[in-house]
Amino acid sequence: MSEANLSGVYWYARPDGSYWTLEAGKAEANLADRSYFQRALRGEAVLGELVVSKSTAANVGVVAMPVRGRDGAVSGVIGVSVYLDQLSDRLREEMGLSEDVLFYAFDEQNRLALHSETEKLFLRAGELGPQVEEAFREIQTRKEGVISYTLEDRPRTVVFRQSPVTGWWYAFGVIGDVPPQG
Repeated sequence: MSEANLSGVYWYARPDGSYWTLEAGKAEANLADRSYFQRALRGEAVLGELVVSKSTAANVGVVAMPVRGRDGAVSGVIGVSVYLDQLSDRLREEMGLSEDVLFYAFDEQNRLALHSETEKLFLRAGELGPQVEEAFREIQTRKEGVISYTLEDRPRTVVFRQSPVTGWWYAFGVIGDVPPQG
């Protein structure tokens, strides 16, 4: 299953939070204290909750769905904890991006979920500097648009849009000066 899909930890959890992974079987940890797990137990789909995996300590995005019994009651949760570094690398590779092109996605807490530079994953905008924090705040006021800012003494211009599925803002752009449009 994991070879045909995104790299991550595929798991099934009981309502008490005990869980099993496809790769390692029964886990020692428990998911009962995770907010995404509680939402799934209430019958909600979870798409893109950012957490540090209990089984691998990796930065992951969780996709989880409630499992219902014949009576319609939630009897468990099935999910995948997607390795965001591997997903970011895969996106960069499949898009064939040069070093002066960047992409990223961030959540409502301004935490980077995806990034063409994987060392930036899970950083918050404020950790990248005041101009980035200001740019992210501006992005969050709109569903889509274009914005320019400076990071690491280099200008960046990105086109962005908020996803109706994950709620994340996705950005794609260039590092360096943008040639004038004529």
